[in-house]
Amino acid sequence: MASIIKDGYQIPWASVPQPYEAANNKSCRDNLSICRDIVSEMESLGVIEFTSTKPYCVNPLGLVSRVVDGKTKHRLVFDGSRWVNLHVNVSCTPNWLLPDKI
Repeated sequence: MASIIKDGYQIPWASVPQPYEAANNKSCRDNLSICRDIVSEMESLGVIEFTSTKPYCVNPLGLVSRVVDGKTKHRLVFDGSRWVNLHVNVSCTPNWLLPDKI
């Protein structure tokens, strides 16, 4: 678990996907200013970084909104379902999720 915190989650690839690019989901396109604000905040926190070159895989983003205590909360969602998930080894479970490691 410490390596995930330190280095981020490493996707357990079953095969290498071909280059891919998809447009953002409708929820993101319909709320573009909210999504841009979230992305800007993520960049300022160092969670993401912009690059000068186009990424190998450009997956769509979506936006999930819900009301909590009368205030609307927004969550940006990475959508790997169309391409990336097809290449992930789903039988791989991180060690920290296994019962004998808890």
